[in-house]
This record gives sequence, structure tokens and C-alpha cells, in this order.
Amino acid sequence: MGECWGKGTATFMIGGEICTRSCKFCNTQTGRPLPLDPEEPTHVAESIQLMKLSHAVITSVDRDDLNDLGAAHWAKTISEIKRLNPETTSEVLIPDFQGRSELIQLVIDAKPDIISHIWKPYAASVPWYEVQPTMQPV
Repeated sequence: MGECWGKGTATFMIGGEICTRSCKFCNTQTGRPLPLDPEEPTHVAESIQLMKLSHAVITSVDRDDLNDLGAAHWAKTISEIKRLNPETTSEVLIPDFQGRSELIQLVIDAKPDIISHIWKPYAASVPWYEVQPTMQPV
């Protein structure tokens, strides 16, 4: 942990501590998540500022319980990071948003510096998951 912080980088997980999916490759608790913390985007941005990070990586639990699958929360977090830390680059490791392009576009419109998504480990670990990418390259 100290090695990354020493180089001005840290990773933050947003959306709570409980995921709505049960991926075998992940050690995040699965269940019914608590409501989103509306102050979390600002708290993340303030933490980045306090830590004087040059690069922040944001990831999240899946929030299949929400109508927008957490996309607006992602966009607000990215916007708050940019507002409070204009010199900090942001890298987002986003969920698949169930392939809903309008939700993916909401995150893209917030203009993170780097957008990534991992789907292969999920596909390999969940027997009922169709091995089809839910997101297409942009």
C-alpha cells in the first residue's frame, strides 16, 4: 500500500461494501447493499486532495439493485474528483452496466482520463453468464 501512495496513486472502491453479484474471483461481500451515500463522491475527491494524489483509480461493487446501476454515482464521483483535483488523472474500472450504452455514455461524458472494464474473469466464473461481452469497444 505504501508503495503506491508513495508514488502518488491510490485506489478507491465506491458504491458501498456489498455487491449484488457473486463472482468467484472476487472477495467482496455479496448481498443486499445499503443505499448509496450521496456524499461519497465529495468524500472521495476530498481524500484524493488530502493525500495529494497525482493519479486515482476508482472501482466499485456492482449495483444491480439501482435503476441506473450506479452510473450517475460514478459520473458524480468523476466530476467531483475533477472539480477538487484538476491536476489528478482519474482511471475508472467500471462495471458492465448490463450493457446499457446510455449508462456507459453517462460515465464517458464525465470525462475520466482512463476507462477500463474487465469481463472475462466474470464470464469464466459464473456458469449462467453468457460469454458475450456486454460492452463494445468505444
